[in-house]
Amino acid sequence: GLGAAALPQMSGAVEARPISYSDLDGWETDDHEAALATWQKSCAEAKVGPLCALPTRNAKWFWEAHFTPVLFGDPDQSLFTGYYEPVIPASRKPGGKWKVPVYAPPSDLRRRWPHYTRAEIETGALRGKGLELFWLEDPVDAFFLHIQGSGRLLLTDGTLIRLGFAAKNGHRYVSIGRIFNRMKKKAPLTYGAAPLKAWLRANPRDGAALMRKNPSFIFFQERSGLEMGDGPVGAIGVPLTGGRSIAIDQDRNALGGPYWVETDTAAGPLNRLMIGQDTGSAVNGLQRADIFFGTGDEAGQIAGSTRSKGRMVTLVPNDQLALAELRAMPRRISDQDRALWRRVNAETVPLRPKPTDEERPSRSLAAPAPFSERPSRPLPLPGTKAAPKPSPLSRLTRFEPGDPDPTQIRRPEPGIDRRTADRLRRGERAPDARIDLHGLTADRAHRRLDRFIAQALMQNLRCVLVITGKGGKHSGEDAPFMRSDRGILRQSVPRWLRAGPHAARIVGIFTAHPRHGGEGALYVYLKKTR
Repeated sequence: GLGAAALPQMSGAVEARPISYSDLDGWETDDHEAALATWQKSCAEAKVGPLCALPTRNAKWFWEAHFTPVLFGDPDQSLFTGYYEPVIPASRKPGGKWKVPVYAPPSDLRRRWPHYTRAEIETGALRGKGLELFWLEDPVDAFFLHIQGSGRLLLTDGTLIRLGFAAKNGHRYVSIGRIFNRMKKKAPLTYGAAPLKAWLRANPRDGAALMRKNPSFIFFQERSGLEMGDGPVGAIGVPLTGGRSIAIDQDRNALGGPYWVETDTAAGPLNRLMIGQDTGSAVNGLQRADIFFGTGDEAGQIAGSTRSKGRMVTLVPNDQLALAELRAMPRRISDQDRALWRRVNAETVPLRPKPTDEERPSRSLAAPAPFSERPSRPLPLPGTKAAPKPSPLSRLTRFEPGDPDPTQIRRPEPGIDRRTADRLRRGERAPDARIDLHGLTADRAHRRLDRFIAQALMQNLRCVLVITGKGGKHSGEDAPFMRSDRGILRQSVPRWLRAGPHAARIVGIFTAHPRHGGEGALYVYLKKTR
């Protein structure tokens, strides 16, 4: 089967309603072959299982035979917008009208996180560091290039260059369209990119101040190896297809999954099967998608004016249908169940009441526990010394799935040279990037970890730090009822990594040096990708 990756990631109860293909408006007349070709481009990257290899003589039959449409969430909460790949005049050298730089990522981006804000960068924070890739004429074009995340540059000599996303500065994205909306007192769905661009250009000083209210800033890289007919590379790692690829909320919907979209655009109703091959910082929700319309001005006009409601139906593999229904239950809480819960909650009392200050014994006056009740410890034989406790850094720690406590394993990890191993042991190898999972639920931590490792591999990082927290140990009278081994994340992260989609790219997982978190953190060493 396709596995859990084909289903929305739900942390709570979400309504799921299977529907028939006859309920999909326009299903019979859609180009099922085009949708299938787009899905197959990213099928392997999504690691969705054997359906990728099935013969497909009839695309419509393939979808109907192997998938069931399921409506997750509330279409009343839907929002569909559009994006595109712009074509912008540019120069490799500054001078004259070419005054707006396009930057490559700074070398200290990993150490300084978050990095400079948009306002700081535009007022010279990165000036003179040699990071300028190209120069543009229009700051509004540069701003919307950041929103799209990729584009094509038409250079002064007639050369056409592909630009792709390289990194971001770490600050949250703020929609200046919403601010502009409030300024003009317009309804949310009447806002479009065209009037916003016109206002920004007509009011350069106020426009610059408005654009700087979005602190997020994108760094780019020149892309090669793509055909000119290909779209930009999406988050899933393949070129996007205009009119068939969408950006989705990866926390709630499966990247690489098929979605039936029904909405309205400036070019008319759009009812078609699309594939979730990209993500976006402004794309949040089960019923939220950003539609990729293609390259150039025509695609930009449609994308810039698309902001509509509608609905998005997930095509769930048939062998995962029962799991989808299980994840979504209960769909609704009845009034009777709600009343029962309130009554039970009001009548429930703790098994052991919390002691008052008078009842709580003082530690200084508490009698020592009988010897027989004290925790037993192995005593050294007469004339010998107790063995020193081994340091977790005495040798590199290798984790395997199923190990109860990874810190007790002392097998050296193959595939890492001695110099690197020594530097890791001494804490001299600074991590290239880090993620803090401490305090998150297991589901949320697992999703963030997968995305973090995928981004690290895309940026060809070698050593990353995953902060899990130690988990702690418990003592006192509650100890028999509490978990006394390592924390859940401390145990789970190595298993997730060894069983996850990037397992083949992981060289080893080690206990961090104390200066990087010690037993509350892990080094993850990755293979080179290029």
